[in-house]
Amino acid sequence: MLAWIDLETTGLVATKHTILEVAAIVTDDQLQEVGRFHRVVFWPEATLLTHLGTDSTEDQIKDAADLMRLDPVVIRLHARSGLWAEVSRATHSLADVDEQLANFLAKLSMGQDAQRAQIAGSSIWLDRSFMTVSLPRALCQLHYKCVDVTTLNELARRFRPRLHQKVPGKREIHRAMPDIEDSLALCRYYAAQITYGDASAG
Repeated sequence: MLAWIDLETTGLVATKHTILEVAAIVTDDQLQEVGRFHRVVFWPEATLLTHLGTDSTEDQIKDAADLMRLDPVVIRLHARSGLWAEVSRATHSLADVDEQLANFLAKLSMGQDAQRAQIAGSSIWLDRSFMTVSLPRALCQLHYKCVDVTTLNELARRFRPRLHQKVPGKREIHRAMPDIEDSLALCRYYAAQITYGDASAG
C-alpha cells in the first residue's frame, strides 16, 4: 500500500513554518485508489492575508511578506490559489487534522503483507519532515520506507531523456490534492513503462 501525501505550508522549514493544507490518497500496490483525505488547517494569522488574490500587485505581495516575515513566493502562491482565504475560515486545528489523518491511515493503509503503507509523493522528504514535527500521530501510521517520484523523474531525465520528455504535464495550481494527483499520474506513467517496456526510450 502507498499513502500519497502532500502538504501546503508557510515555508520550507518544518521547525519554523506551519502546515496550511493536508491531502492524502491511499492506493494499493497497483496504484488503484482506495481512499482520499483532505483538510484545510486554521491558521489565525491568515486573516491578515485574505485581501490578497490573483490581481494583487507585487508591492502588495512584498508588504505582506514583510509583515508576516514570509517568503514573497509563498505569499504569492497561496494568494493566487485562494488558500489564504480558506485557511482563515477553516474549522480544523492542526491537532484535529493529525488525529483525523491518523485514523484515516489506520483504516486504509495496512497492506496484505501486514506492513504499514509507505509514504509517497514528490520530494516527499519535505512533507515527512513537517509530519515529524506537526503530524506525529499520522506519521506513526506509515512505514519508514518512502516512494519519491521526483527520484524517478530525475533518473529518467539523466538516463532515459526521451522517456522523460513524455511525462504527463504538472498543473501549476499549488494545492495539496491536485499536487498529489499529479504525483500519482507521474508514477502511473513510469509504472506503465516498467511494466510494458519502451524500447525506443534512450
